[in-house]
Amino acid sequence: MHLDQAHARFAALRDQDSGVSPDELDEIWAALDTVAAADILGAWRGADFATGSASSSSPLAGTARPSTRCSTRNR
Repeated sequence: MHLDQAHARFAALRDQDSGVSPDELDEIWAALDTVAAADILGAWRGADFATGSASSSSPLAGTARPSTRCSTRNR
C-alpha cells in the first residue's frame, strides 16, 4: 500500500460505524512512516476505529476483536 492510499483508507475507516478489521489497520500502519518518540509527546486528542472491541465506542462493543486507537496531536 502506498502512503497516499494509506491516508485515504485511514480516513474511510475512521468514518465507518462498524466492521473495521484490525488486519486492515495493520496494513495501513505498515505503510506509514515511523516517528520519533519526541514527535508524539504532548497533548493529544483521539478516537477509535469501530473494530467491535469491548473498549471501543462503536455499537458492536463487547465482541472479541481488539480495539485499535487513532490519535491526532493537538498543536
